[in-house]
Amino acid sequence: CVIDPLAAAVALQNENDNSTLSAIALALRRLARDTNCAILVSHHTSKARREAEEHHAARGGSALTGAARWVMRVIQNGCDVSLLTVNIPKNSYGPPLPATPLKRLDSGALREIGNDHVHAARETLLRDVLRFIQSNPKIEVNPNAVRLNCSRATKSLCRAVNASHRQVLEIVRE
Repeated sequence: CVIDPLAAAVALQNENDNSTLSAIALALRRLARDTNCAILVSHHTSKARREAEEHHAARGGSALTGAARWVMRVIQNGCDVSLLTVNIPKNSYGPPLPATPLKRLDSGALREIGNDHVHAARETLLRDVLRFIQSNPKIEVNPNAVRLNCSRATKSLCRAVNASHRQVLEIVRE
C-alpha cells in the first residue's frame, strides 16, 4: 500500500501535533497488520531541513518518523534537479545503509550512478569554486558565512558555481 503524499490522504489540522501523528502511525500499523502488507508513506521535508540526511527532517512533528521502522530520504543535489542522493537514515531491521547517488533520466526514471561520477562532479565544483575565488580577490569567502548562507559573496559564489551553499561549504571546509 502506498500513500503519496500523507498530507493528501489525511486531514491534518496541524502537522506539528505529535499526538495526531502518533494516532496516524498507529492506524497505519494496524492497516499493515490487518492486510499483511507493507505501508509506504511519502511525506515532504521541512524547508529548513530539506538537505539534512537524518530521519527527523520530515515536515511537522517527529512522531511519524519516530514510529516508522524504515525511513528513506531522497535529496536533490544542489541546483541540478537530475542529481539526487538516496539514503536510509533509519533502518530498525538492519545496519545503516550508505548514501546512493542517482541520476534522473529524461523519462523520469532514476538510475544509480557510480561514485566515480560523484567524485568527478566534486572535483569540478572544487575547480569552479577556486576559479571564482581567484577571479574575485576582493570577495571574502569564509566557512561560517557559507554555512549560514547569509552574505552576498556566498550567494554570488553559489550562483556562479550552480551549487547549494551546503555543497560549497563542503568544498570551502577542505
